[in-house]
Amino acid sequence: MVLVRDAVRLNGITDLALTKLDVLTGIPTVKICVAYEYKGKRLEEVPASTEMLWECVPVYEELKGWDEDIRYAKEIEELPRAAQRYLRRIEELADVPISLVSVGSSRGDTIMIKNPCKRG
Repeated sequence: MVLVRDAVRLNGITDLALTKLDVLTGIPTVKICVAYEYKGKRLEEVPASTEMLWECVPVYEELKGWDEDIRYAKEIEELPRAAQRYLRRIEELADVPISLVSVGSSRGDTIMIKNPCKRG
């Protein structure tokens, strides 16, 4: 999420599309990188220096995973609560809404929360 948060800030991103949510099914704990640690100091942003980044250790936030098959979900409310919490946490950390979520491999396996092409 550190990279996503920086991308949102630098590029003026207003919405996120999250793909392949289904591949996380069955993982007991899903992790989100929320910061980096560099020589004992917590960094909330990606270091500008690649040399410094090589020495960083990711700091993860862990969330409960889910076992339910999500490939047939057509609405966010049809996803397991743990998957919904994961999506909401990503929105909180990135400070932008998620508009699209893919839950399977075909084009029809996409939940449109809001149309990212329409403003307002």
